[in-house]
Order: sequence, then structure tokens, then C-alpha cells
Amino acid sequence: PLFKEIQEFVKISLSEYNDTIERDGFHASDKDIFDFVWGTVNFSAVEICILDSPLLQRLRRIRQLGLASTVYCNADSSRFSHTIGVTEVASRMAQVINRKMPQSSSVYNMPEIVRLAAIFHDVGHMFFSHVSELFFSFDTSFPRYNEVRNAVTGFCAATSSTASLHEIFSVMIVNSPETLRLFKLVAPHFLNSRLTNSSHYEQLAEYISSLIIGIPIDKTILPYSSIINSAIDADKLDYLSRDSACTKVPIAVDIARIIQKLDVVSIKEIDFPQIWNGSTTDAEPLKIMAIKSSAKKVFWQLSNARTSMYESVYYHHKVLTAETMFRKAVQKLYALKECSEISFTEIMQLCDDAFSEHWSQILLSPDKRTLEETAEIGKLMRCIRERNLYKRVAAFSRDSLMAEISVQKSFFRDVIENP
Repeated sequence: PLFKEIQEFVKISLSEYNDTIERDGFHASDKDIFDFVWGTVNFSAVEICILDSPLLQRLRRIRQLGLASTVYCNADSSRFSHTIGVTEVASRMAQVINRKMPQSSSVYNMPEIVRLAAIFHDVGHMFFSHVSELFFSFDTSFPRYNEVRNAVTGFCAATSSTASLHEIFSVMIVNSPETLRLFKLVAPHFLNSRLTNSSHYEQLAEYISSLIIGIPIDKTILPYSSIINSAIDADKLDYLSRDSACTKVPIAVDIARIIQKLDVVSIKEIDFPQIWNGSTTDAEPLKIMAIKSSAKKVFWQLSNARTSMYESVYYHHKVLTAETMFRKAVQKLYALKECSEISFTEIMQLCDDAFSEHWSQILLSPDKRTLEETAEIGKLMRCIRERNLYKRVAAFSRDSLMAEISVQKSFFRDVIENP
């Protein structure tokens, strides 16, 4: 059911755009986009065509840092700018790996595929990024909670991954019929890949999907499978640099050295994921991405940078307070809706400003807009917009309570759920 709803969202986003390309022809050209973190980033005509689609342009209206702007007034960069940055970093990493790989006659050019995966890696984000995702993924009051958790658990078990909800939605979007249709329309204009039939487009979607969740599906993609999603990946390298630049929280990570020290090594065996395609000959060695031991200090830099950003930005107590207030408002909002009225087709179309300003007109029927509960939601949303946030009197973590499980549960029930 979730996949059908995501497919419908993609159809709404892409069908008219695809029809235009089909009717008028492919008119995109190479373009340079200036990014305030990485400078001028070059994009091919195919990449520009995909970036110009309503599906990707939607990311301009979703904030990278959710509600962090309540503390850091310049923390308003978008998921789109993050996508541009990840594409640039991933491309640099892929080029280094590609130079160390034997050249093959495959119809797929791996650096080109890595760039496409970077472009699509965050397309599954919902309004206010991780803020709403935490509600839809983990709040048991959400009417479709069990369905979502079963879908996430099932997906992760079937792919041997630990994918989050937005990554699963990204994979669903990439494998939707309208996205495959877009791949078909742009296929003749790839610079290095040579896709000529439907099986090629489906394989392309599989490669992009495997890069998004960081799980390889065959020996071809294996050396590149850690670029987008792993312990040290293009996603982290960009968001740490970008978020630091927006908030002015200083970090020191030598990203150029990380990329320079990438290597490819042969290994004898790996823990094959369930989605592994074993059709490649055993004579072809297993190769994975590695980082030379001379770059050990970079690990410390990266670890310290993440700690600093989590303490100063992502887990800043005012940011957490604003996010908690927002999720409380969303919880009350979806409590007013019947389970049958809740569709991820609708949820995926919502962007930050539209939801923040017009949530009642968009999501509630006229008879529910005058309810007392609706007024409470409006008050919470207004308090967030005007930065009239709750004051923190105490903070508890499950890890900080040294007691039996029954005592912990009793504590949270008495103190948190029924203050």
C-alpha cells in the first residue's frame, strides 16, 4: 500500500513533465550551479533535466535543518542545496575509485550512476525533514504506525540494511513507473552510459537504490556502494560542512584528504546481503572501497565534528523543544483524521511553508476546522512560528535511568505521559 501511494505521488509530480519531454523533445543542456560550500558544480544535460523536474524542485521547499532556524537564524538551507553538495562530493569520490578500477565494457558508467544516486538520495524526505519523519516512523499514536513499522522492518530484513523511512521512500520513488519513464526519455543523452532497453532502466533503478541504502547488489556496484551511505560518505561530508557554514559552529575536517586517501582493495569474501545477485563469475575478484591508514587522523576529525554538531545544533535543547512542540501539533492533527483519510501521496506533496501556514485548509475538512483540538494545534504552530517555545525544566534519557525495566516504564508513564 505504501508503494502504491508513493507511485501516485510520483505520477502527480512527473507525468506532465514527462509528457512535455515526450511531446517537445529533450532540450536540456549542461549547466554550472554555484554552491556556497563547494563552489561551481558542473552538471550534465541529463542531470539538469532530472533536477529541473517538479520531483526534485520540491526539495527547495524543505529545510535541511528542520526547525534549527529557531536557534540559528541562518540555518535555512534546503534539501535541494544539500543534494547539489552531495552530488559534487560523491562525484569526486567516485572518480578516485574509478581510476583504481579495471575498465570494463559495461553499459553503465559507475561515476555517472553514483551522481544520479546522489541526486535521488533525499527525494523521499517529508516536510521539515527528520522532524516529521520521527513522528511518522516512531509515534505509536499515528493511525498507520503499525503499517509503517512493518514496512520498514520488512524492507530492512529483505535488503539486510538499516534504512530509515525517507530512504525507503527514495527507493520507492526511483522504482516508480514514472521515474523509469523519465530514465527512458533521458537515456539517449547520457554521456557515458549506454541504456537501450527497459531492462537497462530497471537495472539503473536497482543500482541507484542500492547506493541510496548503502547495500551492494553485485560486484559491479560493490566498490562504489559506500559512497552515499556508510560510516564515511558523501552525505555526511556535505551536511557537516553545510550545516557548519550555516550555523557558524566551527568544525575541522580535511575532506580533501579523505577523498585523496580513498583506495580500492580486493577481499576474499563478504557477508552477502539477501539482495545480492550472484550471477557474476567467481573469477572476478571482490573489490571494496577503503581508506589508507595514513588518514587515521581524519577519522578523529570526523568524529569530533559530528559530536560538535550534535551537541551544538542537532541536539540543542531549544531545537529539540521546537521539534517536540511541532510533533505534538502533528500528533494532534492526525488524531483528527481517520486512518482511511491518511495517505502518503498527500503527505509527500506537503512542503514546509505550506504545512506551517495552511495545514488546516490542506489537511482538515471544513467541519473539523472549528473544533477545540484544531484551535490547540493552531496555538502550537503559532508559538513555533513566533518562537514562543516551551521552557525546559528537566531532561530525561532512557540511558540515564539505572533501574529495572518495570521501574523505568512506571517512571515514564507517571512523569512524562501524565505530568
